[in-house]
Amino acid sequence: MEGLRRCRLFPLVVLGIAVLALTPGAAAGSQVLGNAKIKVMVSDGGSLESIENLLASEKSTFGSDVFALDTDLGVFSNRTAQPVLVNKDAQQVEFRYELGSAGEAGKVGVSLVYRLGPEDAFFRRCLKITNNTPLRLKNLVLGNTAWAEPASETVHYVTFIAAPTVEFVRHDKGGLFTGIENPFFKADLDDRGVALSFEPGLILKAGEGYTSKPQFVGVYKKSGVMVEDSGRDFRYNSNGSGYKPIDRNEIRAMRAFALDYLSPVQKTFLNINYQFFHPLPQMPATEKDKDYFTKTIDTFSEVGGDMIIFKPLHPYTKPDANKPFWDVVPDDSNHAARQVADYATGQGDVVRILPGLRRPRRGGQCRGPKFQAR
Repeated sequence: MEGLRRCRLFPLVVLGIAVLALTPGAAAGSQVLGNAKIKVMVSDGGSLESIENLLASEKSTFGSDVFALDTDLGVFSNRTAQPVLVNKDAQQVEFRYELGSAGEAGKVGVSLVYRLGPEDAFFRRCLKITNNTPLRLKNLVLGNTAWAEPASETVHYVTFIAAPTVEFVRHDKGGLFTGIENPFFKADLDDRGVALSFEPGLILKAGEGYTSKPQFVGVYKKSGVMVEDSGRDFRYNSNGSGYKPIDRNEIRAMRAFALDYLSPVQKTFLNINYQFFHPLPQMPATEKDKDYFTKTIDTFSEVGGDMIIFKPLHPYTKPDANKPFWDVVPDDSNHAARQVADYATGQGDVVRILPGLRRPRRGGQCRGPKFQAR
């Protein structure tokens, strides 16, 4: 839901405190995470086995549940691989897998991480990758999950510009809600199960690593009051599912998740120098060009600047077989663009590059953005 725009896990509750435990009836090796609202059982292979909705006194069990990461080195999945290590603490369980070809250079470490807050009615799970070799991430299926018993009803809910937001899975007294914290995730949903996926579209350097946007899964108890919002005119189809009646507690459960997800990560204002409209040389190549930048960086540092967002600093190239990543800053330490970026970070400024905002054209200049009237 990056149309809304962030991994958490589970244990047995004693007086409202999240505690890791195995419960009676749990399969050997299963991990249980829970609190006063939700209890989740995960198999020793990292798959969901059941979710107990303590708010509605209902339990959902699953026939199957797998992740699958499609890369240029093949598909990595817990469908065929077992974890080599399981780490756990009071709020998290991590399943580590080693996938890929033989030999350390070709190994890819994949961790499936579950997290549950002590007061939350929802948990998150994400995938963390460590790679010793360049790796292209094509598609990630985080939750290909089949229910053991059909749901009473399912609702695919979209909001801003018809972006997928959440999937509601309804039962007699309550239900589940799930999605991915990515605005372009894909959902295949019916009364037998759900498959959630998105395309990271990334090329990782060797050793760069990656942490995915997480899948979220939560529970709620039905209120019996249905709400729909189809009587208003919306611009740009901004509430694509407003006509679908949903339970008031479905709204409240999703709102509680969204407030956690969208809570400010920065508690104070940042002083940001945004170079998009700044008349500095577009691609520094000479000492005179570099001098413009260093003077600006010095002045910005003196006034307590926090971050500089640069336009492209050099005519970067697209990834190819020889360099399978975007070279937004050249590796050559003698290149003026590299020296500008290094100088800014040396002054304590956080540097960001906007490679996709403008693209180099002949002569080393950048083409400005185009706006088309509707």
